[in-house]
Amino acid sequence: MYRPGAGRTPVQEGERVFTIGSPLSLDKIITTGIVSKVEPHTIMSDVNINPGNSGGPLFNAAGQVIGLTTFGTRGEGGPGVSGIVRIEEALALLDQNRANAKGTPPPGALLPVEPLTPYPIEGLKEALRAEKYDSRPYYFAAGDFNIALSTPPLDYREQEEKRLQAEREHKKRNKKQQTAGENAGDSDAPKDWEQEAGAHPAIFAIYVMPKAKEGLGSAFGRSFSLNSAAKLKFKTDFQAMKLFCGNKEVLPIHPGKVPVTVSIQNRLVKMDDSTYKGIYVYSPDSVNPDCGQVKLEIYSSKGAEPTVRAFDEKTVQHVWADFGAFRRAQAAGTQSASAAKP
Repeated sequence: MYRPGAGRTPVQEGERVFTIGSPLSLDKIITTGIVSKVEPHTIMSDVNINPGNSGGPLFNAAGQVIGLTTFGTRGEGGPGVSGIVRIEEALALLDQNRANAKGTPPPGALLPVEPLTPYPIEGLKEALRAEKYDSRPYYFAAGDFNIALSTPPLDYREQEEKRLQAEREHKKRNKKQQTAGENAGDSDAPKDWEQEAGAHPAIFAIYVMPKAKEGLGSAFGRSFSLNSAAKLKFKTDFQAMKLFCGNKEVLPIHPGKVPVTVSIQNRLVKMDDSTYKGIYVYSPDSVNPDCGQVKLEIYSSKGAEPTVRAFDEKTVQHVWADFGAFRRAQAAGTQSASAAKP
């Protein structure tokens, strides 16, 4: 890494630089460019900062880290200009982190991470080929919340069904006997390159959304007027949740909650309210038959006592089966790697 010295600059204008990143979940790519301007705190270059490259290291010709890629502007007639924060701006923070590293080491337990290998395309094709796909085990309620489970086959199947329904409606409106269904099947079916680009990550997700209810005043008012609209409000706000495999808590890869605003006004319903919904992402083996029991604890803004919901056996079986194609692909990759070793 570059260290500032007397009269030295990390790079000269016109010098070639390069950066390493992982856009679209690819393992690693290298992009190069030419330095156009060196400012006291930043470096300007035409190096291409793709999504996923931002925050990555920028190297000079000597292989020294001279900056951190920060932003890129697209030009109409060219690649645009990229801005890089000079490494000198981060040296104080790096020194502080080195000092902190000398203290008590972190726990040895590893946190879960998203698999580097995306969900195999063949698994999505299997889901599309199935004549019947029961989605009911993925949706259920618990107390003041509605719960939705997400797996790659389920998501793709539902997206495909919506697309096919839209195509059917389009054909009805236009009354044309075209090959719209054929073209759509060819263009929107899962492609092999989508797997390389990480288009379908092998993750299991849980969505928790608070229910809405009609207030007492609204219900009382409607009892005197049949034409009055029901005024709805969310029952509570999502705070957090915990997933358990047996008695062991399953740590999420990405726990989070996002704000949601609903604004509806018609002759039947009026609703203008905001809340938080939960979106937790887990590893593909989080829910499996060996758990014995899988349950979810949901915490709201009302109090400390959680709402507990156990998964049905059918739900566990469906989620586990959905990742069968991923497990087979992982096993095949492990066997290939072992066979390649001398």
